[in-house]
Amino acid sequence: MFSARETSRLASWKPGAGAGCENVLLVSASRRVTPAAPAVLLSFINTSPSEAVRLSVKLAGRTPTSMAGTILTAPPLAAGGGSCAEAPAANVADPVAFRGAVLKGKIVEITVPARSVVVLTVHQHAAATRRTPARRVSAR
Repeated sequence: MFSARETSRLASWKPGAGAGCENVLLVSASRRVTPAAPAVLLSFINTSPSEAVRLSVKLAGRTPTSMAGTILTAPPLAAGGGSCAEAPAANVADPVAFRGAVLKGKIVEITVPARSVVVLTVHQHAAATRRTPARRVSAR
């Protein structure tokens, strides 16, 4: 499904961590260029159970014209642990519109909430088509 994607990972130190603590991956990001339309899909996964992550992403290529997004967020972790089998309906999340990203020229500024997956569709200007002059064919 994501055959033409480029993936990059953004790592961050655990807040308040000192020397000797491990580096914890908070956000995974990927990009896919859609073949049918002049758009780029950006996806962000924040694995932090409690902290939002703010990012700025510089886009290459054509100038973006608009952006739309969806988000899937997990409910907060219960203090007592609990089980998915105890309340299965409470553990279901539905994607909703995401409004936590701003497009500034070729820069996307986004705040990815904790426990969430965000997918942005960034629409771009269509590539200019090159017109080749018509050839005259003479009948001989």
